[in-house]
Amino acid sequence: MSTSEYHSCLKDFWTQKFQTCIESVSNIILQEPTHTDLFKLYRLWTECLAITQNTSGLIALEKHLMLRSQEDSTFYPELYSLRGIIHLETNSIEAATLHYKCLIEHDEKNNYVSEFLSRYSQRTSNETNSSWEDLENFEDYFHFENLSTELSLHKDPKKTAILHKIIQKVFPQSPLPAQFLFHQAWEQKNYIETFELSKSLVEKYPSNSDYHLFVGLSCIKNGWVDQAIETLEKSLEVCAFQDPDILNTLSYCYEEVGRSYENAEIIEQSGHLAMQAKEEYQKQGLPSTLVSARFYRNTPPQENVSNTPWMIQLDNSNFYDLLTKSEREQQYISITTDAQTNSGDLCLLTGQVQYGDKKQMRIGALCRVDTPPVWHPTKGSNVALTLLHKMDHSIPLNIEFLDAEDASDERELETLTAYELDENAIQSIVEDISEFKSEQEGKIWKELLTSKIAS
Repeated sequence: MSTSEYHSCLKDFWTQKFQTCIESVSNIILQEPTHTDLFKLYRLWTECLAITQNTSGLIALEKHLMLRSQEDSTFYPELYSLRGIIHLETNSIEAATLHYKCLIEHDEKNNYVSEFLSRYSQRTSNETNSSWEDLENFEDYFHFENLSTELSLHKDPKKTAILHKIIQKVFPQSPLPAQFLFHQAWEQKNYIETFELSKSLVEKYPSNSDYHLFVGLSCIKNGWVDQAIETLEKSLEVCAFQDPDILNTLSYCYEEVGRSYENAEIIEQSGHLAMQAKEEYQKQGLPSTLVSARFYRNTPPQENVSNTPWMIQLDNSNFYDLLTKSEREQQYISITTDAQTNSGDLCLLTGQVQYGDKKQMRIGALCRVDTPPVWHPTKGSNVALTLLHKMDHSIPLNIEFLDAEDASDERELETLTAYELDENAIQSIVEDISEFKSEQEGKIWKELLTSKIAS
């Protein structure tokens, strides 16, 4: 059974008081190094550092956990798994892989090991299945969260519902079940339901900006722009920090109102909010092209818009995000690519999955290019995309990519991440989708690929 101290720290986490949570957790461990909830507190500490993008803090915590494991080997599986999770959060994939192989080799069995193995597999698109222990033994909040995500990805509503009942029993104040119901309703386009669910979350955790954003987005989808503005403006006063998504969405609302009433002053206010959003995105190390992408979509369509079909290969991290995040979170996507894309082009987003000694290309989603490429001095060309259709599960792709003359050797082929698709490639992709997906899914993709790309 978890202690009241752990539950108190979780409440700070749920209200986005991340720094307060970090200070509380570190003080508890300092005063009682063998605390009953030691591993749960370390896991919570890791999550707060990751959310606030405190890389130096994560590295310091990983070193601390390494020293503790050297002092007492009794805690080896738990501490080794927690260190592995930190390596994933800091994008140290090689170090995480060493932890993964070691834990697999020793066949360690506990829920911290299972969480790390599951997250590693999702992150690297590795097909190894994690082996969660009996749910009745779950006590760490993030084990529930990770398994809930896993079940949702596999479209298992029955098991997800059972899990959420257990969560409500162990953590009565947890927002997790309502969050997942919100995302489920959003994907079903039931925006009245998303409004009610998000409103209940705001009432429970008024300082959590995510829930205010959920309400605002639901209002927009229901056509209640004035109510969206009221909700989002209030969130700027009560939330723990300036959320760029709130600022960006509020900017959109003002622009809609300004254009509706042909009011230049309101449109100008929208521009100021958009600039604030861009600054906040940049401060947090997030792509700020989402702001310019929105403005581009509100401009008149260009003449002679390109319609070139591309296949873009994402790296492991971005492909993992594509597969695991909800469609709401990925309505607009920003990627870096060497493809010479133009506005109106269509991009099939793919990733490589490791199967033993072989790599397999898999399809994830289809997007439209919304903005001309924006050059970055270190990252190359960055483009903003709108999600058109997403796979519920990625599927293998069997396709011959390039003529031999397009690359000097096989190693050069492996480094390429963008391919222009011809009619034969498009037909092959349609056949692959029809083979592995349902008839309904196959029809959707066939229509998208043949009528939009091949036209």
